[in-house]
Amino acid sequence: MQEKNERHSGFGTHVSVHSWICPTWGQIQLWTETTDNARPMSPNSNYHRLSTALDAFVDSLPHQLEFSPNTLQVHFSTRSSSSYAVLHITLFLARLTLERKCLPDLPFLSPLPLGPADMPNPTSPEEERFYAESAERYLISARDLVTLISSLEEWNARIESPFIIAALERAARAGLYVHNFPWMDRRGCLTGISRISEAEPLGTGEETRKAMEFISSLKARWGCANESMAKLMDMQACLHERTEGFIRQDPHDGRILADKMSRIALTEERNKLFSMLMPPTPKAGPATIVSSHGRGPSSDVDTLLLAATGGQLQEPVIASGGSERWMAVNTPMPTAPTQVQHPVQPKAEEGGLDALAGFAAQQGKIGNGQDNYGPRDVEMGDAGIKKEENQGKPADDWRRMDNGVPTSKWTMNPIES
Repeated sequence: MQEKNERHSGFGTHVSVHSWICPTWGQIQLWTETTDNARPMSPNSNYHRLSTALDAFVDSLPHQLEFSPNTLQVHFSTRSSSSYAVLHITLFLARLTLERKCLPDLPFLSPLPLGPADMPNPTSPEEERFYAESAERYLISARDLVTLISSLEEWNARIESPFIIAALERAARAGLYVHNFPWMDRRGCLTGISRISEAEPLGTGEETRKAMEFISSLKARWGCANESMAKLMDMQACLHERTEGFIRQDPHDGRILADKMSRIALTEERNKLFSMLMPPTPKAGPATIVSSHGRGPSSDVDTLLLAATGGQLQEPVIASGGSERWMAVNTPMPTAPTQVQHPVQPKAEEGGLDALAGFAAQQGKIGNGQDNYGPRDVEMGDAGIKKEENQGKPADDWRRMDNGVPTSKWTMNPIES
């Protein structure tokens, strides 16, 4: 243990962490895009090689870098929680990526985790135990990832970056998977319900919702947060559609799946989660204003004139061809070509631009006599809303760092970029 602590003490910790995690994380990402014909539990498989390397690195971490609530509080007190959090978020994400390929995409009839659908069913108790432990590692990593990020927020040390959003999306996908197919979460890591008799659940069941709430809170500042929420909504819609389709198309197996789905406990947390993924209700469009002549929707100018003139619009003008058309504002009325008209003094039309300007003047006053380059207040009607010029405060001033205090310098971890 002493040798282990010396090897990871001081600045050497960060150097060794970065030198290991960057290439290994890249290898895991590349592995997901390849096909490994060997069974995952085989010593010759790439999964076994990467999983062994990941376990060896986690086991080599000194006590002060191990993941636990007590260790996390120590890093909060020393203001080193950002590096600690990024390290473990990356480790959790690597484990999630590895174990996801050991699960079937749609476990309609699988009574428990038995490996991916394109692999032969386990032929021995050892293989069954391997897949059960793989699913448990997958769900525990998702649970711990959300717990870590939630703890950072509670301690006012929130970290925001596209990397964090991507990690939370991966954890939320794991939660959606088991909330739709809860028999795959036998220990209750993310559903909060243990399917093993006389065993307490390993999670609260709130982790998936918390991950999605965190992503939603970042939508105004990060465009990728909107994309992550859209992907999660698409995933839930796809799972629901595929499940319903299987039940309709397969009379025998569909009846078995329908019976399994009907026995899922309808918890309040599950209802909250699925309500967040419902498509937004379309908002009602603006009210249609119809002219006094029943000609259908009016133009924007007609709408303003309708308000300025108390609901009276100009009469339509009949052109020489007999078709009805609307004259432009302040356009003199045409005279008959065969009649001689005595010159008359021009008169401003009611409901023209004069009425429109008067209506605008009554609604609010703009400007205080200063030029466009100086600061000015804008009053909008009776609301008394004042617009103040931005004092040139740089956007980076509001980026939060490890201790939650705004700073003018934002340092990005190489793993996050």
